[in-house]
Amino acid sequence: MSRYFYYITFINMVTSMAASMPKILLLHREGGAIVSILVSIPIGLGVCYLIGRFYQCFPGKGLPELMDDYIPKFIKILFLLVIGLVWFAAGLLSVIMYSFIIKRFLSPNANLIYIVSLILLFIYYGALMKSKNVLYVLEMIFILTVPLVILLIVKAFTNDYFEMDFVKVAIMHAQNFPTFSTVSAASFIFWGPANLVIFNRVMTKKQSMTWKSLAILGLFGTGVLLTSYFMPIGLLGFENVGTIIYPGITASDTLHFQYWIIERVVFVVLMLLLAITFASILTHWHVAIEVLTNVIYFKKFKWKKHNLTPHLFLIIFWITSLQVVTYLTEYQLVKYTGYFYNLFPFLLTVMFLLFWVIRRRAKA
Repeated sequence: MSRYFYYITFINMVTSMAASMPKILLLHREGGAIVSILVSIPIGLGVCYLIGRFYQCFPGKGLPELMDDYIPKFIKILFLLVIGLVWFAAGLLSVIMYSFIIKRFLSPNANLIYIVSLILLFIYYGALMKSKNVLYVLEMIFILTVPLVILLIVKAFTNDYFEMDFVKVAIMHAQNFPTFSTVSAASFIFWGPANLVIFNRVMTKKQSMTWKSLAILGLFGTGVLLTSYFMPIGLLGFENVGTIIYPGITASDTLHFQYWIIERVVFVVLMLLLAITFASILTHWHVAIEVLTNVIYFKKFKWKKHNLTPHLFLIIFWITSLQVVTYLTEYQLVKYTGYFYNLFPFLLTVMFLLFWVIRRRAKA
């Protein structure tokens, strides 16, 4: 597969480490969290395989173009509206999450409205870029951040304060059955390839989804899941880790760089999260705008021969973000993110049905 396929998948995986996924799993640490992780890996790889196999048959075409050719117009409009709203919600959750993180760890006295506006100021321009330029940004962020993320993970697991006894206690609960919410949360990290609804337009060359591709995705995803779950437990303890709203970031504050200019690891982690979260929001909102403008496009809404419809959607996104961030609390954010994770399997089921219809009509 194209390297961009891996970038959009890996960025989604790494972003999930700082999102509500670890919190949801840790809340069920005495339930079926471990089995959920094990079950989510084949499910997630199956999703990656099906999406990759479908789009490799239609190089250079996004889902809107394929639906124009093979799906009735009213179904296309309805489904793309749902896709646009879901992708907007995915970016919105990331915006609110990182705003809360900045307020809690970096600027306790800052106004949330100001923090959100500052984040969206950078997203505004990025979301309007061409799809290929967005992928270039993802590539740059991936290359700069992932090696440092891996270094921090190694440091966490080799730290003197990492207690294997806590991990053993967690493993003792591996016999419990998983729940739908924990499986949905754990498997969400593999659903980055769903962004090919738009980014497949850039991949004009014939791709091939092979077992090597699945092995790479499986190894990376398994590492993300195990790290997200066991690292906070090993550093913070098994009993109380579920009460911490940001277990990964709090666990990183137990680590120190002895010879670096910045001694506390948590500040390095926050800067990494800023870059990775920016990439995640940029990806989701770029896809949302491209999908929505394919359905709702005001041809006469122009200024100096430049159509302003995408700007209209971004302004709506901005206003909605400012309204939601003043309404939600951190614990409500975890709850609503869990609802979002539970919604995604049903959306993918409908998407795969459309894939099947498109493939069948294309062959005919």
